[in-house]
Amino acid sequence: MISRGEIGLVIASIGVTYDILPSEVYTALILMIFVTSIVPPFLLKRSYSKSEKVIELEDRI
Repeated sequence: MISRGEIGLVIASIGVTYDILPSEVYTALILMIFVTSIVPPFLLKRSYSKSEKVIELEDRI
């Protein structure tokens, strides 16, 4: 498991256990944690591949 979002999952679980968070908020938090854990690696890979192409083009000039 990715260590990102771990604390958020723990806090959200505690909030639901003690009835501090409604189930709708818990669901939104879980989705946010999931998205912010899964999406960034793909975005970083894409941005690095574009920057490498720019460097290659600059080297050709």
